[in-house]
Amino acid sequence: MSPLPETSDHGENVPDEHTNGPISPAGHGEESGGATASAEPADTAEPAGIDAALIDAVRAEVVTVGLPRTTATAVAHRAGISRVTLYRRAGGVERLVLNAITQEMADIITPLRRALPDRSGRDRAIILAFGLMEAFAASPFLNALVVAHRGLLEPYLTEHLGSSQRAMIDAMLPELERGITDGSIAPGEPRVLATVLLHALTPFATAERLLDGEIGRAAVQAQLHRLISGYLAASSEEDPS
Repeated sequence: MSPLPETSDHGENVPDEHTNGPISPAGHGEESGGATASAEPADTAEPAGIDAALIDAVRAEVVTVGLPRTTATAVAHRAGISRVTLYRRAGGVERLVLNAITQEMADIITPLRRALPDRSGRDRAIILAFGLMEAFAASPFLNALVVAHRGLLEPYLTEHLGSSQRAMIDAMLPELERGITDGSIAPGEPRVLATVLLHALTPFATAERLLDGEIGRAAVQAQLHRLISGYLAASSEEDPS
């Protein structure tokens, strides 16, 4: 549950490391990242396989060298395809990074939802929200983006939501609706509850190292659980801990 420089309704771009503008298919600034364009491989994989390889490659490149130094040449080299194919399939590095964020969140959300126990809606919502925070904090790719590009986060805190934020809100809705129906969650509009939770919990994801250093991991986890549980509790079941 964290704002990220990703697909949104406003078309933000990841900046080129030399121009501070969108990375163009001309390959400007492709010298960093440890790959060259001298011998581009033939592309024989199926389109879906190429797309998956590109997502994996851009994740690895961002974690290894950071977003400012991630280039089309280096990503294509990791994926075993030509740079031309990267632009044809993904439109450029900036779009590929956005696609990778969306895929990363899907990879986090799907197993968490499948593992939810058959319990009250409130319990399931707490487990899911807690799991999202923990998984975000444990993702090298997402953390590399947060650490390197804090300035890009501001619009997602103050202006609009990105696609991964909306995906997390959507993931919470069935559990909130279940909890309202079974009485374990106070009555309210599920999307409003999910959106407020998203913004209340964002600092736990983006400032994990700060919080851990100040009060310790166990205390962070306890207070996070208390925050979620208390907010969602029906009035007669408020968590006194």
